[in-house]
Amino acid sequence: MSLDGRHLRIERDGQTVLDDVSCRLGPGEVLGLLGPNGAGKSTLLSALAGELPLAAGGVTLDDAPLDAMPSAQQAMRRAVLPQKPGLRFALSVTEVIGMGAYPFPALAPDRVDALVADAAVRADVASLLDRPYALLSGGEQQRVHLARVLVQAAAQPVAGQPRYLLWDEPTASQDPPHQHAVLALARRLARGQDAGVLIVLHDLNLAAQWCDRLILLADRKVVADGPPEAVLTPPILARTYGMAAHVLPHPMLAGRLQVWFDAEA
Repeated sequence: MSLDGRHLRIERDGQTVLDDVSCRLGPGEVLGLLGPNGAGKSTLLSALAGELPLAAGGVTLDDAPLDAMPSAQQAMRRAVLPQKPGLRFALSVTEVIGMGAYPFPALAPDRVDALVADAAVRADVASLLDRPYALLSGGEQQRVHLARVLVQAAAQPVAGQPRYLLWDEPTASQDPPHQHAVLALARRLARGQDAGVLIVLHDLNLAAQWCDRLILLADRKVVADGPPEAVLTPPILARTYGMAAHVLPHPMLAGRLQVWFDAEA
């Protein structure tokens, strides 16, 4: 079982954005998607979510073509956290989080309430439930949408059918404690609920600490795909980012790496 994008080519305004890119997300793993600005990370995530037309290749969910699934069925199996959730309606935090239950109209109201309460705690927004969503900070809004995705992922689980979570830069607006909390949550979902979690990240050290596998994109293609120690190497990083890179064992976390760049080299 997996969410698979195979030999994907995506074009926009006559330009190729991704070219012959393959990506597999399996249950029980946290997959980090890395690369420079404009490398196509968000585009690949959107393609795996079934949100973009493909010029070539295909996406399958547990071996079934994603584009042949009704959108409601897709929403029951995969949940997407966009980079910049657009929401202009005057809604409370509780109402926004509850939107995660929309694909499941048969859920009883008390069940939805329980899911919302649990997701709010896990995303650290329980103290904000009665607040107007529009008045929150950017980081708080991001965590509210994370809670919404958690509701969607937790509703009506079916034995033997893993959920796939696609998170686009969920740590971008967060302070360091919340960055680590979000990624620790991703790991718990992968380990405890057998979810496959794909996360777009820019911070290589967060990726090295929390991800099981990494895909590095550059120049519209996959540069490297594998465990952190195979992807985060000085030659690969220098070619990809155009800066000298240094990679050493993490001084505090056994088996993890620490990365930094030398801007003067």
